Amino acid sequence: MRWGRGTDVRERPAGSVPMSEPVAHGPGGAEFDRFLGVDWSGAKVGGNVFLAEVVRAVGGGLSVERVERSSRAKVEDELRRPPDGRTLAGLDFSFSFPAGFVLDGRTDWTWPELRRWTAELVASSSGDVRAALHAAPERDQFRLVPGDRAPLLRRRTEEACVPLPASVFDLVVYQRQVALGTIHGMAVLDHLADVEHAAVWPYDSERVASAATVVAEAYPSMWLDPDLRKGSDADRREQVTRWRARPDVTGLDADTVALLHRSGDAADALAVALALPDLTLDAPAADVVAREGWILGVPPAFS
Repeated sequence: MRWGRGTDVRERPAGSVPMSEPVAHGPGGAEFDRFLGVDWSGAKVGGNVFLAEVVRAVGGGLSVERVERSSRAKVEDELRRPPDGRTLAGLDFSFSFPAGFVLDGRTDWTWPELRRWTAELVASSSGDVRAALHAAPERDQFRLVPGDRAPLLRRRTEEACVPLPASVFDLVVYQRQVALGTIHGMAVLDHLADVEHAAVWPYDSERVASAATVVAEAYPSMWLDPDLRKGSDADRREQVTRWRARPDVTGLDADTVALLHRSGDAADALAVALALPDLTLDAPAADVVAREGWILGVPPAFS
């Protein structure tokens, strides 16, 4: 549930992108049989999560198996289970913070250290992360209340993304869901660190090629038709109509269509699941990416 559509007028890069960094290549959607799109939530109860599952159909094409309301705990349980088919899961939250974030007085933190910090923050706060941030030494880096003036830093992948995502440091008004969802999400990724069949891209680069489940960061706004507004009932219906018209997509039954018409978050989850089969796991091979991560589908280059 990340907002950003309409905040940037840049067009999506077309064709080849000039490379300013060497690029790390990995397996793409063709290597997977099953695709999960997850629209995340920063809400304290964690129940406003939607999950969409798409699989490769016999004879070609894609079959929508389910689109359903879920929770952070249910998504974690699903990722912990060995899958029936090799799975690529796209989760809608920032997998890391900008490299300039000061953690425990340092900017040279590693991603596992940041991940553990979020897990400890969630565990110590009984889920009320916003309250915990008020008491944390890192508090001054976040805009928690009106009047805060912390810099709204972004990761390199966010700067290269179209549309431009919101900064994870802004918790004022609706943007609070972006930061809270990120912290809850990274805590889940920390919980998954001991799952042998799962790998988190691009951090677990050595395990991605053989992992039965690969988890990657996704941004649904990249995969909704750019002329449609998710918050508009009429536009959401038009998006669903376009999905149903695709000859390679089956399984959009009446109940699923009704849910998609009602919920923009459900539409976000399905947008990701339908995009994943065509994506490749490419990110710039740079030290900053090893800490900040990369959004799947963003061109693998720095401008």
